[in-house]
Amino acid sequence: MYPFQDFGIAAAAFGDIAGVLFSALAFGGLIFATFMQRRELSLQRQELSLQRRELEQTRSVLQAQLETERLAASLSAATAMLEHYERVAASMPPVGSNKGAFIEAVQIMGRVALEGEVSTARARIAEITQMLDEFVKVQKRADAREE
Repeated sequence: MYPFQDFGIAAAAFGDIAGVLFSALAFGGLIFATFMQRRELSLQRQELSLQRRELEQTRSVLQAQLETERLAASLSAATAMLEHYERVAASMPPVGSNKGAFIEAVQIMGRVALEGEVSTARARIAEITQMLDEFVKVQKRADAREE
């Protein structure tokens, strides 16, 4: 018998045991990594869900701002039109200034048409103002529900 024969058998046995232990540790690490990835994916899904909700809220706020700006632009245009009609009406000479029947008839027709336009512009301003008020009320209710 060789003097190192027992040592070789012991070394082989140690190698077998170490191999089994390291294989078990590697398998345990693989299972641990799988659970960690599952947890990380779950957290990412939650984060994406929160981002989606935030984007929907941002979209609704932007739509509300767009509607408000559209109504404000309509109100500004109607107000400018009303001011123009009022300036034109103020610059017209008074009826009965003895310039002839035809000219007076044209002036009267012009005033009647202008008064119709002025009343239409005032009605449009009132309508837009009411729409803005309703829109603000709806937005306040929506904001209260979100909180």
